[in-house]
Amino acid sequence: MNKLLLWLAFLITAVAFVVGLAWLMAGNALGYALTPVSLALLVWAALKLRRINLRGSVINVSHDPPDYAVVAAKLDEIETEMRRIGMWQEQPLRPEQYDFTRAFGMDTMAFDQWLQFIFIPRVREIVDARGKFPPYSQVSAQAVREFDTHPLDTARLQTLLHEFDRLFGPSPFDAY
Repeated sequence: MNKLLLWLAFLITAVAFVVGLAWLMAGNALGYALTPVSLALLVWAALKLRRINLRGSVINVSHDPPDYAVVAAKLDEIETEMRRIGMWQEQPLRPEQYDFTRAFGMDTMAFDQWLQFIFIPRVREIVDARGKFPPYSQVSAQAVREFDTHPLDTARLQTLLHEFDRLFGPSPFDAY
């Protein structure tokens, strides 16, 4: 749906909600009908415009997709850091490890393997094909969970993954 039409719908329903509340407070029976309907439409328009997240918090996600060269450079930094700290695996994954069903491949591989063999190649494919990036990224959140007790010093890698996520702007889950 056209974003201009969504903004128009958002503004009209906001006005209708205020009018409905005024009628409700004045005892007008139309307020009982207009207020819940306009509130439902207001929430729908806000979700479509991605101005609120799934938990109802207001967020700002109006951002341009990141530049392909910037994303590629960040991937290079991530790979370089993984190699520097000894997290880069020289041998390939076993074929059955690619048959994962859980997020981040957690049922068949370690998170660092997922970064190396799934995440980095897939993002490079998007960059090379000038494809569409996902609307947000939360790789760094998983990195914090996974590397919390990791024996290697992963602080710089976690920072790079956080910087990667920020290239895509806030996620709908950021503002709780």
